[in-house]
Amino acid sequence: MKVGDSILVCDAGGGTVDLVTYRIKRLPPDLQVEESGLSSGGKCGSVFLNRIFENWVDTELGEGNRLSKASRAHMMHHFETVTKRDFDVGEEADVCYQECLG
Repeated sequence: MKVGDSILVCDAGGGTVDLVTYRIKRLPPDLQVEESGLSSGGKCGSVFLNRIFENWVDTELGEGNRLSKASRAHMMHHFETVTKRDFDVGEEADVCYQECLG
């Protein structure tokens, strides 16, 4: 890091994802930064991924094939604690981002 560099902070939480950019004004030991852009955020946090996944499972199972409460709870716990945390798109992400952002 050097004076003048910018840092993007992404706070991806349960309900929202917030972005803010800071510019380094002074290096440690007396680190000083200033906000250098407009902060932004949206309601697109982790809880929304859970809802989308749960709806997708319901659609895939079809009408009349609902999971028991215990099975659904187990599935969602696994999705939250394993599947989402291990997700990695690898090199494909660069291609997707370029195409999506055009």
